[in-house]
Amino acid sequence: TNKVEECCITFADIPVHQAPIYASVNPETNKIYVAGYNSDYRIGSISVVNGSSDEVINTTQLHQMPDYVAVNSESNKIYVLSYNLVTETGSIITINGYTDKVISESIVLFNGKPSELYINPDTNKIYLAGYDSMKETGWLAAINSTTGEVMPQSFIPKGEPTDLYINPEKNTIYMAGYNHTLFSEAGFLTVINGSTNNVISENLVPNSGFPLLYPNPETNMTYVAYSDPDYELL
Repeated sequence: TNKVEECCITFADIPVHQAPIYASVNPETNKIYVAGYNSDYRIGSISVVNGSSDEVINTTQLHQMPDYVAVNSESNKIYVLSYNLVTETGSIITINGYTDKVISESIVLFNGKPSELYINPDTNKIYLAGYDSMKETGWLAAINSTTGEVMPQSFIPKGEPTDLYINPEKNTIYMAGYNHTLFSEAGFLTVINGSTNNVISENLVPNSGFPLLYPNPETNMTYVAYSDPDYELL
């Protein structure tokens, strides 16, 4: 954790229960949720840090290693994704942000390990992007965080997702990825309708890899940064 001051950046070391792997912030409550794991990568925990005092105020033990954490600041709920490589199942754990206690857990079957997690606070849907290495196919899954229902997946042929962004106002999902099966390696940007989960458009970025998304919600513009063999950044 670090604090940004007017003249410089100062760092405050905050000991957490286990080795951190991911963190997410609720700006409304000024709490930080840190996902950690133990040395054998089998179990994990969620440490809750008070952003004002920089102290751990609660730790919740998990029976699987957590991968990602997403915060819905409007409902004050926290969603933790964990994935079991052996059973190829994932768990969506819901935490009440007022009590910092687990209130539900849903088991979800995925086609390959999820690599990105995002939540739409307006529709209360959780979006997971992943890649099926056996079929060389990327996918996007939507989960109703209220009911736990998994909606039909959108499949992206031969694409491995690298970044995910949702425009809540337009209910549109932007998924960037990397196509490493083409003779000419290429990145891609896929736009998906959040109401139907149907692909609206697909755009290839030739000779590029691992694109990342940088949205500006005020102007409704999304910028794609990617590497190129001949240039550092485009």
